[in-house]
Amino acid sequence: MDISRRKRQILAQIVALYTGTGDPVGSRILSDFLEGVSVSTATLRNEMAELTRMGLLAQPHTSAGRVPTTEGYRYYVENLMSVRALAKEEREYIKSAVEAMDSDPDRAADEAARFLADMTGLAAITTTPRGGNVQISHFQTFKTGKYNIAILGVTSAGGVKTRVCRLREELSDEKLKELAAQLNSRLCFVSAEDMSEERTDEVREALGVEKAAFAPVASAVSAIIKSAADVRVYTEGREKLLAFPELESKLKELMELFSDAEAISAYLDPGEPLKVFVGDERGAAGFESLGVIVGRYRAQGGRHGALAVAGPVRMNYSWLIPRISCFRDEISAMLTNPA
Repeated sequence: MDISRRKRQILAQIVALYTGTGDPVGSRILSDFLEGVSVSTATLRNEMAELTRMGLLAQPHTSAGRVPTTEGYRYYVENLMSVRALAKEEREYIKSAVEAMDSDPDRAADEAARFLADMTGLAAITTTPRGGNVQISHFQTFKTGKYNIAILGVTSAGGVKTRVCRLREELSDEKLKELAAQLNSRLCFVSAEDMSEERTDEVREALGVEKAAFAPVASAVSAIIKSAADVRVYTEGREKLLAFPELESKLKELMELFSDAEAISAYLDPGEPLKVFVGDERGAAGFESLGVIVGRYRAQGGRHGALAVAGPVRMNYSWLIPRISCFRDEISAMLTNPA
């Protein structure tokens, strides 16, 4: 799209003003903030009208000023936005926050969503890493009560899966150790597709336990193995969208959207390190009123997960992008090189 230098300056300033207030921008207000553009308010109105015809601005009411359209924000992000490098102090703050996070990928994703929501004041979404052939590499067993035991499976990607089961009879410490040994001997590195009743029967028979009594253990172990490669979605800060008046009428729809883990997971795969989506650019239902910045982070085993912030289309992209990029880089370093 061919736009003159003056129109570019006008569009950039309208985006800046509208991002800060959410109010339509008129020619008189615009003239007070434009630097290096000495034209009358009448000329500004003509330029704004032309930008409106080009689809980059809209006029909510006849007598109102202009607001950027989703196309206007897209043009701004791709052609006009200036992203500044983070100050050393802020970069250190983000690095320290990541260093304090759990190195388990599942827990790290959960903590990452909370941190992003707090840092940005927006809704935040993260997914656990996907990709690779993730399996259980080690089992541990613990007593959590007289008849309850916890079975813990450590994944080949460094994650932890846990199930608690209740037995009919108390299991001795010796039997508990033998159970862990049998699980590690027979069920490590078994894929979900290869998991079967026959495999758990081998463990049961080696322990000399009746089938009915062993059923809770078999069920727990099967669930752990089958969940090893599951992708989980975490959302935080949805209530922060209440701060934006333009989203008030859409809150019910947005709350339902953020509760749909499958739709969110499909949306949050940018295919590149960082991507900005404005409105309904991806044709995904529910995202029409949102701006979304998605980052792709790395984890062990060549896997990757997604992290994102979502807010109104008018959110401050130039402020958000360097912070999300820094956070993505730090969490990638932590999960690919855990201490």
